[in-house]
Amino acid sequence: MAMLALVCIAAGLWFFALRPSGFVARLPDGTELHLLGVSAGTNQFSLDPLWQRAARRVLPPRYAVRIPQPIAASCGLTNSITVWLQLRDPVYRTNLHQDWGWLETVSDFGEVWRADGGSGCASDRGGRFHGYVLQNFARRQRDFLLRFYGTNQVLLASLRVPNLCRGSFAISTPEPLPVTKTNGDLAVTFNGITKFLEENPPGKTSAFFHADFTFQQKLVPTTDWSVGKCWLEDSTGNSIGGMMPGLSERERVWRLRQWFYRKADASFSSDEHLVITNLTIPAPGNFADLNVVTNLQGIVVCLFTWTGAAALTCSNGVIIGAAPPEKQESNWSELWSRASPVSILRRLNFGRPALLVARQSNPDYDVRFVFRDEQGKQVGVMNPWSGSFLADRLWGRQSMPSSAPLAPDLSAFSVATLNQGGLVLQPEIPSGVRVLSLEVIVQRLRMLEFFVEPPKRVKWVGLNAEERNRRAK
Repeated sequence: MAMLALVCIAAGLWFFALRPSGFVARLPDGTELHLLGVSAGTNQFSLDPLWQRAARRVLPPRYAVRIPQPIAASCGLTNSITVWLQLRDPVYRTNLHQDWGWLETVSDFGEVWRADGGSGCASDRGGRFHGYVLQNFARRQRDFLLRFYGTNQVLLASLRVPNLCRGSFAISTPEPLPVTKTNGDLAVTFNGITKFLEENPPGKTSAFFHADFTFQQKLVPTTDWSVGKCWLEDSTGNSIGGMMPGLSERERVWRLRQWFYRKADASFSSDEHLVITNLTIPAPGNFADLNVVTNLQGIVVCLFTWTGAAALTCSNGVIIGAAPPEKQESNWSELWSRASPVSILRRLNFGRPALLVARQSNPDYDVRFVFRDEQGKQVGVMNPWSGSFLADRLWGRQSMPSSAPLAPDLSAFSVATLNQGGLVLQPEIPSGVRVLSLEVIVQRLRMLEFFVEPPKRVKWVGLNAEERNRRAK
C-alpha cells in the first residue's frame, strides 16, 4: 500500500509539473509563452513551483532531498516591475529562446509604453527563464496588457500582467501659466507645451512636443540661452527622458525638470572656454598630435589627435602608423589583438578629418566643441561617436605602471569611469576651407523644475496641415 501511495503521489506531482500555468500565450508557431511571476523593484523572484513545494511536504526525506531547490533571480530597477517568462515547446516539453523585437505595455485606454528597462535571465534544472524590466505602465490599473513583437515587427503574443505597484497616488495641481522660475541671475518663463502631429508616411501619425520658454538674465531679455536635456515624470512614477510622448496625457500634471545652457555665440569667461586657432586640415593619411590638456570649470578636457581622412594603426591607444583611408566616407574601428601583460592593437579608419578628444563626464556641466572656418562661421559636426583609444591607453597604463608617462597626462581619468572617455568629432567641412579654429566650452547647466499640464494645444505639420488645423479649430 505504501508503494502504491508513493506511485499515486508521484503521478499527481508529474501532472502538476506538466500542467501549464494560468498565464499562457500561444505564439503563431505553436510554442507557449508562460508568465511565471512578477517581482517589484529590486526584489528577488523565486521560482518554486507548486508541485515542488508539495513534494517536499509529502515525500519521505530520502526522496524529498532530490527535489530541486528554489531558484532566485533579480534584474529589476527601483520603481519598476519585472515580469519573468519562459518559452516552452508544448510537444517536447523543452524550453526555447526567443529574440524579441520589442515589448510594450498597453493601458485599458490604449496608451502604449515601450518596454526598454533591460532584461536578465536565470537557469534551473527545468531550463532558462527570462526577466524583463518594465519601467512605464498603467500603474493605476490592477493589471495591464503586455505585447510581444518579433524582430520582423509582427505581434507574436499578448499577456495580462498583474500590477504590483498599484496604489493611491497623490494628485498635484499644475502651475498657472505663464510661470517664471529663477536660478541665479537667470529667469525662465514657461509658457506651456504644444503637441505636434505629422502624418508621414500617409496613414501613420507621429507626435512630438515643444516646450515654449523665454529668458531674462540680470533682468534683461536675452536669446543667449537654450533648452538642453529634460526629464518628465507623472504622478504615478512613470518617467521619460526628453520632451517627447511617453507619459499618460490623462494625468492632471507632469513634473518637468529642464536644464538650460548658453549658446555657442554667447559670452563666456576665460575659465569657461579655450580657443585653438590655425588647425590646418591634414592631408589624407596624415595626422598631428595636439596633446592639449585643459581644465575648465573643474572639468578636464584632452585634445589628442587631429587627423585627416586616414587609416590609423594604434598600439595601446597611441598612433604608430597612418595611411590613406581604405574606404572614403567610412568610419570603423577594429581590434586586432589583445595580449598579456597588455598589447592592444587597433585599426581606426576615418573617411573624413577627425578630432580625437576626451572629457570628464559630469551631469551638472555641458562640454561643447565648436568648429569655425576662416570667416568665423560655425561649422557643423557629425554625430560624435565613442572612440576606443582612451580606453586602450588607460588599460595600457594600468598594466604597465613603470613605463614612461604618456602625453598628455591622463591622471584625471580612470578605467572604472570610461563613460568619461574618448569621442571622435568629425566637422562637416565646406568645400574650399583649409583651416579651422576650435572652441572648447565648459559651462555649468542651470536646472529648473515646473509642474505642468499635459499638452492641450495640438497642431498638425506636414501634409494637409493647414486643412487639419482649420478643422481642429
